Amino acid sequence: MKPWYRSWTIWVNALVLICGALAETLPMLESEIPRGAFVWLTFLLAMVNLLLRGKTTQPICMRRSTADRPYYRRGGDA
Repeated sequence: MKPWYRSWTIWVNALVLICGALAETLPMLESEIPRGAFVWLTFLLAMVNLLLRGKTTQPICMRRSTADRPYYRRGGDA
């Protein structure tokens, strides 16, 4: 398992969320960046997300696994 912060899929989804929020909450950006640009960027990031999901080979965990901790010993307290 890998930690969540090493997942490209998580980070791409965060970018999709940010783009969607910016398109809705910052109408002043429409004078600088056309609204269609946000729509296309969100679409592009969603497609990248689909590709990453297909490439995924490892599950992620939300906390650090005990095997990654330096004080953890396999096989007991020996």
